Amino acid sequence: MRTLSTVLFILIAPIASAAEDTCLRLIPLALHTQLEAKFPDYRLPHEKDNLAEDIKYAKDHSQSGCLGVATGDFDGDGSPDFLIGLTAKSGTGALIVVALTRSKSWEFHKLDEWPEGRVRLYVAVEPAGSYDMVGDNDGPLEKGEVEKLVCPHAVAVFGATESSGVAYCYTNS
Repeated sequence: MRTLSTVLFILIAPIASAAEDTCLRLIPLALHTQLEAKFPDYRLPHEKDNLAEDIKYAKDHSQSGCLGVATGDFDGDGSPDFLIGLTAKSGTGALIVVALTRSKSWEFHKLDEWPEGRVRLYVAVEPAGSYDMVGDNDGPLEKGEVEKLVCPHAVAVFGATESSGVAYCYTNS
């Protein structure tokens, strides 16, 4: 009988510790399932994917310890959408994805792929409004890039901690 209870404890313990992760609690199970199917080379983010100092800073400033998940209404339909920094199953990379809520599923948009540096990745949501490009821009703008962004909905932002971020505005295209 003792052996059976030990085995049950070992099987239950990993499930309990995963359930305690801040990031996993932020993602609905149905979205979790669809993300795994759509992006098999990546997994959902965990709080521990980021540096301890970045997690502590976020918590000290009344934010979640999860730097890999943010929610906002990116398309203006009144439903919560998700900005997620998926973690590469192999290597140190990440995939940044927006999941727009659609009835019983999600519409996915890949924003960027990082071949390395997942430990410094953060995702965030900023309010609707006007945003100006900051920093030097000596060369021509890249496709889809603008010097001024006016967005009527929540803005998806991601970048490396202690660095500037990239802002995306959903405009139905």
